Amino acid sequence: MIKSKPKIAILSIRNSYGFGGVFATLKVVHDFCQQYFDPTVFYLSYDPEISAHMRGFQYQSTNRSATFFGMNCIEIGARWAFWEPGHYTFTMSQWREALKDYDYFFVVSATPIAGHPLTQLDKKFVIWISTSYDQDRTERVKQLHGLRWLINKCAEPAMRLIERQILNKATHVLALSSYSRNEFLKSLQRHKKEISICGYPLDPTHTPAAIKNFGENTIIAVGRFSDPRKNITMLLTAFKKIHAALPNAHLYIIGQKPDDATLIPFHGMEELNAVSFVGQVSPHDLRRFYNDASLMLVTSYQEGFGIAALEGAFYGIPIISTDCGGPRDFVISGYNGYIVAINDAATMARHAITLLTNTKLATEFAHNGHHLAEALFKQSKIFSHFKHALSDAYPELTELFQAHDAPSSHTKQPEYRQENTVL
Repeated sequence: MIKSKPKIAILSIRNSYGFGGVFATLKVVHDFCQQYFDPTVFYLSYDPEISAHMRGFQYQSTNRSATFFGMNCIEIGARWAFWEPGHYTFTMSQWREALKDYDYFFVVSATPIAGHPLTQLDKKFVIWISTSYDQDRTERVKQLHGLRWLINKCAEPAMRLIERQILNKATHVLALSSYSRNEFLKSLQRHKKEISICGYPLDPTHTPAAIKNFGENTIIAVGRFSDPRKNITMLLTAFKKIHAALPNAHLYIIGQKPDDATLIPFHGMEELNAVSFVGQVSPHDLRRFYNDASLMLVTSYQEGFGIAALEGAFYGIPIISTDCGGPRDFVISGYNGYIVAINDAATMARHAITLLTNTKLATEFAHNGHHLAEALFKQSKIFSHFKHALSDAYPELTELFQAHDAPSSHTKQPEYRQENTVL
């Protein structure tokens, strides 16, 4: 019988900012694990202070402890960041030492690659992921040139093999969406693997009080538009067509702004006067935009899930999204929004104009989207997937979850509070 909180290692990828899909899912898993375990987050670091790099002739890497948004973390310095297949292979002795006192493992990231150390160390683990290696990199690879392109081309076969090994050796695979599940099944090729569709939990501490009143032509787009996958070109092209029909429409672009070179083709575009690049915002301000918006546009080439779009639907915003993958789980054409072909800016604009000029239809979509999101993505439902997966990997944890979740007049369950989830 487990009487005290056991230790659990959460393997992930750390970015340098406190937002994005990986950060959002990491916080969800960490906050879930805090209820039942003593969690520590482990991730590979490219910080020159602890990683190997050519500059300064630094050929060794070390580890260090850190705190990241309230999470206790261990950074393991990388060796030779330019050669991706070696990121974990070259540091395996450090991973073995760092993880030796842990019996439970949960991998959470965009692609499966963060689970590589556990396959090499022959550990049982649960993995929660959203995107295949190839899909995650398709648009970014198009921007590589010269030696960087050649190195990436040489690394791709090894990275696909590593991905298949991780998916095969994972005790339980949780996919964020049905699209994710299908992509992972493709990666596995002839191998058979049970993959569950998990979804993403809505924050129960910020339930919208009521569906908004429509009338203002306020459009939002939420994402890291510095990432080419977000397709800023389609977004601005669609808005130009919307603005031509509705001159009072205004577009708020929330999240990292694309670089100046990306925006050069739009310089001098009159409609840019009705576009606000808001930048990164706090969770409180993001909810304010959700409450005020009449419409959300998603123009991505690829989304493993689309957390911001789900949150928008929950806040009663009709969603028009490209057929980019994950949003198909919660955007139903003609019910709470529309799905359009990637780069079909004309159809996106046409649907947008319809919703912005038909208050009755927009209100109907808003109600539908809110209730659909609320029904399918409750926190308790997603957390039950976590418990099932962990119990599948480690049967003894069934007793831990049952004992902790048993009703008690003296125990108040901790609430998960979501951080900023701009993608």
